[in-house]
Parts: sequence; structure tokens; C-alpha cells
Amino acid sequence: MLTAWRKERRLLAVWHRPANDWLYPDFQFEDGSLIKEVPDLLAVYESYYSHVWSNTWSIVEWYMSPHLLLDGARPAEVLAKDPQKVIAVARAEFLQDPATMW
Repeated sequence: MLTAWRKERRLLAVWHRPANDWLYPDFQFEDGSLIKEVPDLLAVYESYYSHVWSNTWSIVEWYMSPHLLLDGARPAEVLAKDPQKVIAVARAEFLQDPATMW
């Protein structure tokens, strides 16, 4: 199931060369199940950074970095409690008009 979801980009996986295997960051799971909004969040991220699928570590970096729109919390910390807020932040960051960016 995880392999199929990874190939469909329904969950985040990162290639770990030393282990020669895919790792699945735990922040996208709650009580052993995939948080249902994760595929939607990844779709938002992909719309802006479609090239990231060649190096998914950059997606992990976004989840693990403090974010101003989350009052300094990391998206990974907020995801289980308020996935819609994380999606809203991702949309604000990645789907804004490029002409309005600094």
C-alpha cells in the first residue's frame, strides 16, 4: 500500500541512500493512519514545485522549518491538529501570484 501511495504521490517518501530504501516521515500519520489531507497538501506543493519529486527531501525541509504564517510552528507540528490550516498556509505560499512575490 505505501509503495502504491508513494508512486501516486498520495504520501511523502524520501530516498535514504545509506539504507537503500524509502522512508516515510511520521508527521504525515496520526494513530497509524495517513492524515487524509496529506494528498491534498502534496498536490498544492507540487503545483508550485513540480520538480521536487526528484528530491523529496526539500518537501521534508518545508514541513520541518518554522513558518511565519503558523506563528513560528513547523507545518509538521500543526498537521495532525489542524491540517486545513497547513493547507491554507501552503496555498498562500505556493499558489500566490508570482508577480506579488518579493
